[in-house]
Amino acid sequence: MCHVTGFVFIIVCASLFTATAQNKINPGLFKQSWPAWWISAPDHSQNDFGVYHFRKDFELSHVPESFVVHVSADNRYKLYVNGTFVGDGPAKGDLPHWRFETINLSKYLKRGENIIAAEVWNEGKFRAAALQSYQTAFILQADDSSQSFVNTNEKWKVLTDKAYKAIPIDRKEAGNFYFAIGPGLQIDGSQYPWQWNKISYDDSGWKQAKQIRHGVPRAGNTHDIYAGWQLVPRTIPAMERSEEHFEKIVRNSGNSLKVNGFIDNKEVTIPSNSHIKLLLDQGYETTAFPILDVSKGKGSQIKVTYAEALVDSSGNKGNRNDISGKHIRGYHDAFLPSGKEHETYETLWWRTYRYVQMDITTGDQPLVINNYFGLYTGYPFKENASFSSNDPRLKNIWSTGWRTVRLCSHETYMDCPYYEQMQYDGDTRIEGLVTSYVSGDPGLFRKALTLFNESRLPDGLVQSRYPAHDEQIIPPFALFWVDMVHDYWMYTGDSTFVSQKLTPVRGVLEWFERHLNGNGLLGYLPRWNFVDWSFKNGGVPAGGHEGNSSILTLQYVYALQLAADMNEQLGRPETAQYYTSLASKLGDNVKKQCWDSSRKMLADTPEMKEFSQHANVMAILDGLYTG
Repeated sequence: MCHVTGFVFIIVCASLFTATAQNKINPGLFKQSWPAWWISAPDHSQNDFGVYHFRKDFELSHVPESFVVHVSADNRYKLYVNGTFVGDGPAKGDLPHWRFETINLSKYLKRGENIIAAEVWNEGKFRAAALQSYQTAFILQADDSSQSFVNTNEKWKVLTDKAYKAIPIDRKEAGNFYFAIGPGLQIDGSQYPWQWNKISYDDSGWKQAKQIRHGVPRAGNTHDIYAGWQLVPRTIPAMERSEEHFEKIVRNSGNSLKVNGFIDNKEVTIPSNSHIKLLLDQGYETTAFPILDVSKGKGSQIKVTYAEALVDSSGNKGNRNDISGKHIRGYHDAFLPSGKEHETYETLWWRTYRYVQMDITTGDQPLVINNYFGLYTGYPFKENASFSSNDPRLKNIWSTGWRTVRLCSHETYMDCPYYEQMQYDGDTRIEGLVTSYVSGDPGLFRKALTLFNESRLPDGLVQSRYPAHDEQIIPPFALFWVDMVHDYWMYTGDSTFVSQKLTPVRGVLEWFERHLNGNGLLGYLPRWNFVDWSFKNGGVPAGGHEGNSSILTLQYVYALQLAADMNEQLGRPETAQYYTSLASKLGDNVKKQCWDSSRKMLADTPEMKEFSQHANVMAILDGLYTG
């Protein structure tokens, strides 16, 4: 027997970084242009790859109980107060809905001199497919006008950091897979401005920031005609960060060199003029910011390669626990120590890995590895549901499944954390259901529905993956979005939110109705009509493009039935009746034209040459057959 229990929690529509910040938001900042300016560096291209540091120092006669700021950047930022990390962002979105974070800085401040500092970067042409961009910029707005002296403007200072170089992913080197993530990084310690985010740092050589324009809230009543960032609040909590250490070093080319030290929190010295390879096993796949603490090692090069699993000579992964006869293949970072003590290198974006290989080449100075570990990051879901069974294999499936969906849950859901990091409708429907039931937190599910709604095209369809800087349309995935709206409504009962989605739902359904054939099945459908990779034609079943696919027609029937349910219960009975009638007619047409009485199966098209599980499962799900 199996038993599952879960908890349902109250939905917070605008969950911000801190409860204090949430209670202190100045409503005026949502109705008019912000006094703060978007700022950037004056000496660098605004759309190329680049990393920038911004600073603002100020004095306080006392530490206030509340010091709330609203922060955003393009592409990304990390925010520090007096050298302490306080948050990052912005949460992923698009230009018409550019998220900002709200953070209370009070507990990081002190009496006397203080410094607010931000590391901002733009991945330029190398940026991840999930990132949209207008130009490199940063903005910080105090919520309280009496604290507006921290607002971003030309009084902020900025430095273009020349220590960073992008390492574009070499698909051949990484296994000839499709990658949609950002680049690897090379960081040159000799050019890095160490201690840049602390009050003691000398920024006299930095330049004044360049003012671009004032911040514009999307809901604001302003005369600012503007096609760039339209600011909206973040609606999800900060991502979790927790320290985790590698389980073991499983391969060492340094022969007798004892290198297990940093696994046990002990320093390890790599001799001068040597080359070694260390293969580290985390013990499980993770998504984390790798933190490397080194001393000395001037002239050294440290290449770090990340992989989910090792591969054999044919490129096959096999059992991920087995490493014999296998090698690593994946994307990498590179670090060039300057020779100082305790230089700490951290990637700008997190990495996905189980195995990490360190290729270390030293120069005339030995290299000391003080520590190397990861800061796990992900959406802060908690496993509040429990599962029990007298079959232990099912418990293992539960545990593996929950770990998988957690690795795919960050500021959005993701199809996979290693290769793409993209939020697709098809994957998201499963992830939203799993995380809602297991954690009791539907916040990320709600954000996903919102993002897909924001991706809508003039013809009525939502995009198949979003946010993204390039458009991709998989029409059946738009039907999955309709299904997800119903899922969310059934789980939360949030009728207000769902009612706002009924018109967009109608747009999707009417798009499919416009593509019906005279025989009552879906006809020619443009774009990529993906159903499952088991179909050889790029995952598209018979009739998937030219028309008369029973599978796609039945997916449409399913969405019509769920839409009818929502409209009936939410005060639109005439629309509900229309959807119900249309769904019934389409279902009857499929039965009449695609049922093979001799095989007692539903065919994929009226020609009855191909049969699949998909058509027959959808027919049962739609209620076409009983018993």
